[in-house]
Amino acid sequence: IKRKRYSDNVKKLLYMNANGKCALCGRKITYDKMTLDHIVPLAMNGADDVSNLQCTCEACNLFKGSVLPDDFMKRITEIFLYQMDQKEGKRLLWKIVHKILNKMI
Repeated sequence: IKRKRYSDNVKKLLYMNANGKCALCGRKITYDKMTLDHIVPLAMNGADDVSNLQCTCEACNLFKGSVLPDDFMKRITEIFLYQMDQKEGKRLLWKIVHKILNKMI
């Protein structure tokens, strides 16, 4: 899939609109470490257009890959719940929190 090259002005505008934070994890990133991510991946017929771009850190962009945002969030949630079950699964407080989280998602 051939990708457009976006000007520095477009990249700076996206960076400023994101307040210098990754759209996926919320961490502060420097402009030179920012990557552009297609919200709806090109592989899923997403537009190669500014309206389909978000500012992300490299780690999140690589981890997200070619999945839709909802699928990405679902996967992150599954990983978090699994890891917490492994670490805190026997604690009563975690069992309560886990039930609450499952009802919320």
